Amino acid sequence: MAEAPLAAGLAGRWGAALCFGVALTVSRRLTRYAFALAILSLPPFANAHAISLREAVQQAIDTHPTVAASEANRAASDYQLKQAKGRLLPTIDTIGDVGSQKIIRPNSLGPGLNDRWRNRQTIAVTVRQTLFQGWDRANDIYKNAARVDAAALRVLESSQGLGLEAVEAYIDVHRHSQLIAIARNNVRRHREILRLVRTRHEGGKAPRSEVDQTLERVAGSEAVIAEIEQSQLEAIAKYRKVIGREPDGTHAVPYPRRMPLNRRTAIDIALANHPTIRAAGADADVARYEYRQSRSSYYPTVSLEGTASWGEDIDGIQGRNDELVGKVVLSWNIFDGLIKVNRRRELAERWTAAQLERDVRIREVVEAIDRALAAFQAGKARVDSFEEQVDINRKVVKTYFEEYELSKRSLLDLLDAENALFNSQFQLESVRAVHIFSAYQLLAGTGQLLTALNVSAPEAAQSDARLQRIPQRRRDRHLGNYDLYIEPLKK
Repeated sequence: MAEAPLAAGLAGRWGAALCFGVALTVSRRLTRYAFALAILSLPPFANAHAISLREAVQQAIDTHPTVAASEANRAASDYQLKQAKGRLLPTIDTIGDVGSQKIIRPNSLGPGLNDRWRNRQTIAVTVRQTLFQGWDRANDIYKNAARVDAAALRVLESSQGLGLEAVEAYIDVHRHSQLIAIARNNVRRHREILRLVRTRHEGGKAPRSEVDQTLERVAGSEAVIAEIEQSQLEAIAKYRKVIGREPDGTHAVPYPRRMPLNRRTAIDIALANHPTIRAAGADADVARYEYRQSRSSYYPTVSLEGTASWGEDIDGIQGRNDELVGKVVLSWNIFDGLIKVNRRRELAERWTAAQLERDVRIREVVEAIDRALAAFQAGKARVDSFEEQVDINRKVVKTYFEEYELSKRSLLDLLDAENALFNSQFQLESVRAVHIFSAYQLLAGTGQLLTALNVSAPEAAQSDARLQRIPQRRRDRHLGNYDLYIEPLKK
């Protein structure tokens, strides 16, 4: 039969057998058209080299310079903490000098020593250990430990933000591949109609104008592919930028598991886990400990100091001059023009500002959760609506084709029905991608995106230092009745 080569080709390309209940009265052309119409129900083969969504996100986090920059900032904060801890240890200083010296002391030096140039030389070693500094060093350590945690949480924050961008890029590339498949099948169906119209024209059942009209629709359907391919190149460019490799292939992206489906649960999870909120909390701790550190300026500094010096011909005295000194040193600033007072007031205001900044971050995260949850809940209704439209339009196309075969329906009705089917299929694929992405946005809003994807955050994202202490594009081509607006994933 004429259908056998087509069925074999479809089975070889798509990897599945097509089975339809076709009425015995339908012609061979209708049977062949039914095969082409149903092809959209089968997904294309995944590329053998395609990477999964988890692998794509992991690749982005492991290689993107944004994350590497935040890791370098975390390493710098680690060194600041080590500097603060170093203040607990004693300091050892050495000083030496060699030069000429003349001392004029006629009342204390004899004639052989007074008013004479001598080549003096000395070397001294001083060891100092601060005993008390008004808890300045302790609060300095606490402050820098909080700074390390803030830097670590920003590594996690940048990783999660980049992870969401990678999810968006991955879904968008996959969506465009599906849209191109839909557009190519649309061309295939229009060519089936063209063959039918030409056959009817040759048999005297259709005027030449119907052939020309169908040719115009075929050309329009082919222009659609070029339009989508241009948009696909933009999606691929973002994929390269975010993930850092070529999109060799993608898999269908499933809905994530363990999603918080109510607002209260999502907010509670975010308050406990979101890196942006936790980083802002760490910043507030930095300001708090810096405020406490300023209190040390009201206390004296007590230190233990020992000095050993070795010299020769020093201060006009001929010969060797060695000295050992051990002492307790107390220094205390009594008045400094109210600098300490105003410094403390300044740091109190900065602490308040840091706490309020944390509240701002909380509101932003809650807003992101509300938006993602609204998009997810509304998106489900949109997906259901377009699925229903596709089912209805598919039945209408099949019925109109049969009626056109029997000269009971005009060609324009059939072509318009094809346009309606394509538009509904196109929008269904786009809206479904938006809906899936909104689910991952919700996970990102709770701070659980990487956990849900089983993606490892960088080691620098460990924050335990304090425990140790797309706009719509203009259409520049005539594409007939096709609605090719590809909705941005991120609202």
